[in-house]
Amino acid sequence: MRLRSGGEGGRPDGASDVVAGPGRPGDGALPAPGAAAAERLPGPGVVSTLLALAAGLVVLALSALPIDADHVGGLEEDVFRFLNDDVSLPEGPVWLVMQLGSVVVVPLVVAAALLVRRRRLAVTAAVAGTFVYAMGKVVRHAVPRGRPASILADVTVRDPAVGSGYLSGHMALAVAMAAALTPYLGWRGRAAVWTLAALVGFGRIHVGVHMPLDVVGGAGLGLAGWALVHLAVTAVPAALAGRRQPAETVPA
Repeated sequence: MRLRSGGEGGRPDGASDVVAGPGRPGDGALPAPGAAAAERLPGPGVVSTLLALAAGLVVLALSALPIDADHVGGLEEDVFRFLNDDVSLPEGPVWLVMQLGSVVVVPLVVAAALLVRRRRLAVTAAVAGTFVYAMGKVVRHAVPRGRPASILADVTVRDPAVGSGYLSGHMALAVAMAAALTPYLGWRGRAAVWTLAALVGFGRIHVGVHMPLDVVGGAGLGLAGWALVHLAVTAVPAALAGRRQPAETVPA
C-alpha cells in the first residue's frame, strides 16, 4: 500500500486525469486553440459524494435512534458479549490497530500526503479529521450514553476510557481517513485501509469501551464528514472548472 508521488495533476493508481478538448497530449491530437487543460481530480464526483454524504447521515441517524442512556437492546448486547467475552485477541496488536483511529493519525496522513506531493489529499485529511473530531463532541452531548461498563454487568475492560460512549471517535476518524486515502490507492491499498478501519471498530468493542451502535455511529459520522469536505475541496471545484472550459474552436 503506497501513495503515488507527483503533483495534483499526476495520475494516482485507481484514479484518472483527463484533459478537456478534442485530444490529450501524447495521443497525437492537439487541444483546441486557447483551451486550458483541466484535470479530473481524484475521487468521486458531486453526485456520488452527495450519495456518500446521505448514506453517512442515514447511518448516523439510524444508529442514534435506538440509543437509551440506561438500556441496551438484546441484539446489540449479544454482539458486544461475543466480541468482548468470547473473542480472544493479543492486547498489543489490538492496541496498535486502535491507534489508527486516534487523533495522531490525522497529522500522519497529512505528513505522508505532503511527502509525496499530494497537497489536495493533505488538505482533505486535515479538514476532515478536524471536522469529524469536533462533530463527535457535539454528537456526544446530543446523544448521552455511558461506556459499556456503566450500563452492563460483567464487562471486561481491557483499555479504560472516560467520557461518553456514543459515538466512537476512533471509528469516525478511521473511516474519514480511509475515505480520504481511497482515491489515491489501488485496490489492494483500498482493501487494506478499509479493513484496518473495520478492525479499529472491532477493537474498540473488544476492549470494552464501546457498544456496537457506538461504532456504527462513528462510521456514519466519519463517512459524512469526509464527503462534506471532499465536496468543498475537490468534487465541486472540479465540476465548476469543467463548466468554465472554453468551447472547442472549429477551424473554418
